[in-house]
Amino acid sequence: MATFTEQAHPYEFLVRWGKDGAIAGAHVGMRTLTYRDGVEIADKPEAVVLVSIGAASGYPLAEILTEIQLGAIAAMDKAVAEKDALAATLEQVTNERDALLKANL
Repeated sequence: MATFTEQAHPYEFLVRWGKDGAIAGAHVGMRTLTYRDGVEIADKPEAVVLVSIGAASGYPLAEILTEIQLGAIAAMDKAVAEKDALAATLEQVTNERDALLKANL
């Protein structure tokens, strides 16, 4: 009796960048190889699926990238979060300053 096996491998990695130059999203396409008694009999590209970037849900990016690349992305996510928090604080402090200046006029 014939033995059939399947193996899935990354086939393509699609990345989109936003107008600001930052990565805006990504998808990965897998390829399923089918073997009969160890001989390849089919090669089927699968539909692309959303890739998890940072804390987003989707195909795990760790399955594609090296630890170094993942570390760089994690550092970028942390830096962006810190920047966003500082921007919010700056906006709050600026609004408070403007209110005080207006009250003292």
